[in-house]
Amino acid sequence: MMVPLYDYIHQYYKGYQCTGIVLMIAAVFCLLSFICASALGWLDYRRAKLTGKAEALWPLHAANAVNGIVYIIAAFASPLFGIIMDKTGRNVLWCFIAIVCTLGSFAGLTFTFVNPYIPMVSVGLSYSLLASALWPMVALLLPEHQLGTAYGMLAKRDSISSMDSRTRQAMRLSQSEFSLRNRFLSRIGAQEQMHVGKPATLLNGNNSRWFWDRYATVLVDCDGVLWNGDVPVPGAAEAMNALFKSGRKIIYVTNNTARTRSQYVERLLSMNFPACEDDIFTPASVAAHYLKTLNFESSVYCLGTSVFREELDAVGINSTGFSRDEFSCDSAAECLREVIDFELCDDIGAVLVGVDPFFSVPKMIKAVSYAARPGVLLLASCDEGRAPFDIPGKIVPSSGAYLAAIEKVTERKATILGKPSVEMLDCIRKKHKIQPCRTLMIGDNCRTDVLFGRNCGIDTLLVLSGVSTRDELKGYEENKENDFIPDFYAFSLRGITEKQ
Repeated sequence: MMVPLYDYIHQYYKGYQCTGIVLMIAAVFCLLSFICASALGWLDYRRAKLTGKAEALWPLHAANAVNGIVYIIAAFASPLFGIIMDKTGRNVLWCFIAIVCTLGSFAGLTFTFVNPYIPMVSVGLSYSLLASALWPMVALLLPEHQLGTAYGMLAKRDSISSMDSRTRQAMRLSQSEFSLRNRFLSRIGAQEQMHVGKPATLLNGNNSRWFWDRYATVLVDCDGVLWNGDVPVPGAAEAMNALFKSGRKIIYVTNNTARTRSQYVERLLSMNFPACEDDIFTPASVAAHYLKTLNFESSVYCLGTSVFREELDAVGINSTGFSRDEFSCDSAAECLREVIDFELCDDIGAVLVGVDPFFSVPKMIKAVSYAARPGVLLLASCDEGRAPFDIPGKIVPSSGAYLAAIEKVTERKATILGKPSVEMLDCIRKKHKIQPCRTLMIGDNCRTDVLFGRNCGIDTLLVLSGVSTRDELKGYEENKENDFIPDFYAFSLRGITEKQ
């Protein structure tokens, strides 16, 4: 476009006058582009506000707010840098400084997770400085009849460079490290998607209409969400069936390893929930998948129920440690002699800690002895200290209690496989193609389910039919503990199907 424009104006004006007019026309078009971009941004903001959908209308939606910084800065910095060039000269030096700053900005965008506004501001300043220093030199280096082509190539370079910076920014927001993505979004204040730093939104009949169109995949906890003990939560089955019939993918995600996946299918179907075994994920199934992906060929010493053994057997991994293991004596001296006589296996390559109803001192001695060996993996189903059982006057420890003792003795940190670890989502994504921006996590516990969603970069809905209460949620909001604040909350699953 620049070549015919320059040739046309060159018929009436010569030399610097022709160049100045062409550049002025280009500047006007840049200003018009900025105005159009601002209008589109405002329209998209209005659309998001009216429909409740945070996703923007164009592919690189996740970085729109940050990308606009380049154009805003260029609109104001380019004339200023132009004046500086006219006053100081030294265009080659300024070009060198601009190139170095551009490279540093791209390095910051590509390899770091600093606040993205910082490198994008640097990109805008670098582009403006480079254009202001480079464009005037073209007239000194090339004959007049080639200036139109040269300026056209420079304009093309600016467009490609700007697109490259936007692409790098969007790539940062779509990579697989979703926990980093969540922290990244929280730093730039992308509150439309993540609601970070804002109170949770109550989901009810007034706003649930657009909620249906927002998510394609729903991850659902079981205990406290679908049922409490043996009693189904009122309205939960109707809600899940409504979501299932509308085409949503329903995936059950639980830290409870008291049942196998086939037993979960039976329980879900008996309560009229849609279910199949491939859509159920527990720490036991994640552990089997995790070890299988490592091409694990040794045996596993497990502190847990036979559920772990069944999952490990299914992928061809041997396991031990499920039977009772107790001292047969009464005095400490006799117990110590028994410890000396313990026989340890040579092929243990991993220690897996879950909820073990037969947990004992001999078992802990064996677990820490195996875990202390070089190269042995230390895995845990979850790090919850208490089981979510409502037994008046009694507290039931969960796997986190057993894990704390083993970590203390071995001075090691275990790899957590259940919620709130991203390992569980990684396992889900190996079996199901899901988009985090269109995925919702529904749970009843702020410290596991909501934190799981935050770590994985997905939206969260807290239902107050289980562990966490409204007062607990208010406490997190008042203290700005963002990791435990959901995007939405409802009194039960009935809230997501109430429509006016």
